[in-house]
Amino acid sequence: MAAPVVAPIVMHHTPGSALNFAKFTVGTGGGVVVNAVGIGSATGNVKFVPGFAVSFDAFALADETAHNSSTIITNSTIAFGGKTIAFVTVPSAANSTTAAGTAKCKTGGTSTLSGAETPGNFVCTDNAAGMDN
Repeated sequence: MAAPVVAPIVMHHTPGSALNFAKFTVGTGGGVVVNAVGIGSATGNVKFVPGFAVSFDAFALADETAHNSSTIITNSTIAFGGKTIAFVTVPSAANSTTAAGTAKCKTGGTSTLSGAETPGNFVCTDNAAGMDN
């Protein structure tokens, strides 16, 4: 029996890109969403502060030619002053690499807020990994 061996996926963070939930108020709670094309929305009593833009994060993948890949992002938090708010990432759909063996992946996120979060300048962190499909 033979089994093919594939090259590992190489992933690079796109310089200058970062997941950014902009500025928002939590009120009595709700959610804040940034989709994988950079459109933000707020639910419940959460409201965006005008004048601040959301943005998605971006990665470049290098893999075998015409091969399906996807990006998995784990351990995602928004942190400030020892306090954290968890969020779930929302990656773009699975990617099919080009004839040159490259693809791009964009990632947004969704956070559920209780209304008890303290004000502050929280910073998003996430850990990305590529996966063959």
